[in-house]
Amino acid sequence: MELAEEWCVLEAGHRSVLVPMAAVAAVRGVGRETVGESSAVRRSLSIRTALRALARDRSRVVCHLAASSGEPLAENGVIDVVGRDYLELFSLGEFSSLRGRRSRTLVPLDSLVAVVSQA
Repeated sequence: MELAEEWCVLEAGHRSVLVPMAAVAAVRGVGRETVGESSAVRRSLSIRTALRALARDRSRVVCHLAASSGEPLAENGVIDVVGRDYLELFSLGEFSSLRGRRSRTLVPLDSLVAVVSQA
């Protein structure tokens, strides 16, 4: 598990789950020996830095989003751009390459609940 002030990354099999700390309501099963990130530099990295790493690697992701209706939303694709308060996600077609891209979705960073990528 990686832990920063704004986000954490959980490993689940072959998947990595980037979770904004603002989306965390509670954490169960934490032992007394749990240790945070010792590097002040790594702890201070913003969620934008973590998202830009996914964009740089052209990782296929599923962005889980909070919706005002209360029903969760999920957008699949590749992060293309990470701005100050949003990201641009290319929604991919049925092909595994970027040639199958179909549309671009703008996602406000405040709406992110989790970003799942293949590790």
